[in-house]
Amino acid sequence: MTSPINSESARRFFRVDKFKVPAAARAEFLSRVRAIHAFLRTLPGFVNDFILEQIRGPGAFNFVTIVIWRDKQSLASAKAAAMERHRAIGFDPAEFLRRLNIDSDFAIYAVASD
Repeated sequence: MTSPINSESARRFFRVDKFKVPAAARAEFLSRVRAIHAFLRTLPGFVNDFILEQIRGPGAFNFVTIVIWRDKQSLASAKAAAMERHRAIGFDPAEFLRRLNIDSDFAIYAVASD
């Protein structure tokens, strides 16, 4: 049974990132993801987040992160703030993923409507 979708949750935007992380990169990956999520939690429009690790199943991606934003503008502002934060601390996400041999898939989702 699913819960009813109210108008507030229907406006939410979900950033869903999937990662295939080699075992040798797990600790460094989680450390970085936790730091990024700690920063995102401070931004206006943040609703909730999850860092999920696959424990069973045939899926190729063994980590999924989900960040829920109040609305489209909050998501856009968060993206700009995260990019600026990465620049300020000298972090290059693409280089990080390459160096650790992590495959990834990034997407934005919204609640499905009729």
